[in-house]
Amino acid sequence: VDSTYTASLGKSNGSVLRSPMQYENFELRLEWKSVVSTGQGGVYFRYAGNGDLTEAAFKIQLSDDFGIPADNYCTGSLFKIAPPTVNAVGKQGTWNTLRLRVIGESVQAYINGRKVLDTKATSETIPTKGYVALDGVIGGIAYRSTLLIELPKAE
Repeated sequence: VDSTYTASLGKSNGSVLRSPMQYENFELRLEWKSVVSTGQGGVYFRYAGNGDLTEAAFKIQLSDDFGIPADNYCTGSLFKIAPPTVNAVGKQGTWNTLRLRVIGESVQAYINGRKVLDTKATSETIPTKGYVALDGVIGGIAYRSTLLIELPKAE
């Protein structure tokens, strides 16, 4: 989809764009930018479609946190689980790129062309197949040029 989706500037519970089908192995490419200094969102994946997204899916964090050292909560992190090697986000208002590749338990994320995450995503409560969703709950984030491709089953 080549249109732009901009989340409201304030918190809006349930503000997500969800894929029409579930994926086990996929590659997602998109552009995003923060439109306010508190802008944040991200990409949820492996969401079964019910329950609280923050507990029922994995998330790659996307934030307005330029210049902040890498940690489990910054842009490019597997949110609360694994930090990126570096926080590669651009300054507020700059379009950034995300390439997210999920095959089996393997998760790789590239921010602005830099590989920032190469880790495993495993959970006893999160399924191995689920929806992909763009997060707009906190707000102040815009997404565009989104391409989601299903990949073959992992060997």
